[in-house]
Amino acid sequence: MTFPVIVPNIKVYQGDTFTASYVFNDKTTGLPINLVTAGWASWTAQWRPSSPSTDVVNFTVDATYASTGRIIVTATPVNTRLVKDGVWDLQATQSGTVVRTWIRGRVEGIGDVTRAT
Repeated sequence: MTFPVIVPNIKVYQGDTFTASYVFNDKTTGLPINLVTAGWASWTAQWRPSSPSTDVVNFTVDATYASTGRIIVTATPVNTRLVKDGVWDLQATQSGTVVRTWIRGRVEGIGDVTRAT
């Protein structure tokens, strides 16, 4: 696997809760990687309008199922209101020293039609 893996565009509806789930498989066996025993931790994900931008929205990363290769990325309605077209990525640290960007992609920010009053 070449890192970072480019994933299909994610569509974020402004003002809605966003959730995406990713499973990382071993390229040799095809089985999910136990990310915990492999030492991967401190997962982070961010959106920006462009890579060099200082405007940022942090996603929440749930690594509860990392032992099964699954990482879940979420954003609250408050945060998705700030997301527009742009880019995002997901990275982690191994053994506290090695940083790897696992996936990256584009974001399509979609304006909500129905809004709370």
